[in-house]
Amino acid sequence: PSQGVVSTGTTMLNYGILLGIVAALEIPVELVAGRSWKAAMMNKTLMKVAGAKTKNWVVNKVFSAWTSGHAPLQFAEKNFAELWKEDMERPS
Repeated sequence: PSQGVVSTGTTMLNYGILLGIVAALEIPVELVAGRSWKAAMMNKTLMKVAGAKTKNWVVNKVFSAWTSGHAPLQFAEKNFAELWKEDMERPS
C-alpha cells in the first residue's frame, strides 16, 4: 500500500535477483505466505528459538552482498523486556 510504481518495481526486481542467487547456489527455499510470515514474526516464542549469535550469522550470510559495504547487522543479545526484568530484579 502507498508504494509507487518505481518502488514496487524495484522490490520485485530485487526479489527476482535474490531468487536467482538462491537458485544458482542450489539453496533449498520454502516460500511462505505473507500472513504466515507476519504471524511468525509477531510470535515471541518463535522469535526466541534462536539466539542472537544464530540470528546474526543467518542474516549476515543471507545479506552478505549488502554487509560487504556496510557494518554487519547485529541482533542484541537480550531484548528490551529481558533487560528491563534484570534491571527491576537488581537491588537498589
